[in-house]
Amino acid sequence: MKPGQHQDAEKAIFEGRSMYRGLCNAASLASQMKVRNQGKGKGKGERISNAI
Repeated sequence: MKPGQHQDAEKAIFEGRSMYRGLCNAASLASQMKVRNQGKGKGKGERISNAI
């Protein structure tokens, strides 16, 4: 492994993690908004957030 390669891998992992976190936040926000709008749609939102 070249010296620069390790840093690239770490950077990619870090970027992937922050993207994943963003997706989780977006999904939980979306499910919260659905719950607020529908009232009855709570179960569906929970299922989505558990799948992630």
